Amino acid sequence: MIQLELGNFRISATHKNSNAKNNIVLHSSNPKEDSKIVKPVSAAFSSGMAAVAAIFLANPKCRVLIPDDCYHGTTSQLMNVLNHHHGIDYQKIDTTDESVIKEEILMHISDESTRARPLVIWLESPSNPLTKVTDIKKVCDLVDMLRRRNDKHDISITTVVDSTWAPPW
Repeated sequence: MIQLELGNFRISATHKNSNAKNNIVLHSSNPKEDSKIVKPVSAAFSSGMAAVAAIFLANPKCRVLIPDDCYHGTTSQLMNVLNHHHGIDYQKIDTTDESVIKEEILMHISDESTRARPLVIWLESPSNPLTKVTDIKKVCDLVDMLRRRNDKHDISITTVVDSTWAPPW
C-alpha cells in the first residue's frame, strides 16, 4: 500500500496481481479541509503502477494524452479503473509528433467544457513497447509557450515523463 499526501489530498494505491485475477484498488480522500498545505518536491513509490495511480489521482477528473503505444499497465489502469471510478478520460496520440500534441492542447484550451479540467500529457521516452523517442524538451517548451499565450485562462497542464526504458547514460 502506497500513501502520498499532497496538501489536503491523500492518495492510496494498492496493486495485487495473481494468476487468477488482477486487482487494482485506488482510493483518494480529503481528510482535513484545514490541514497545512505541503508541496513535496519528490515522492518515492514501491512500484511504477503505484506512481502512475498517484499522479492521476492527484489530478482528479483530468483528461490525459497518452502515447499511442503506451505501456499496457498504464492504459489498463486508465481504461478499467480511473476512467470508470474517477472520471479520468484519456486519448491515445502520437506523442513523437509535436503538431499532434499542439493540436490537442489547443482543442482542450478552446473548448469551454474541457478548459477547466486538468490536462495531463503522459510521455514515455523511449516508449514501451515500440521504443519511440519523444523530444521531451520540445514538448515541455510547447506546453510552456501555449500556457503563456493563453494566460488569461486558468489552465492546468501537467507533463509527466515515464522513463522506465531510458538507458542509464
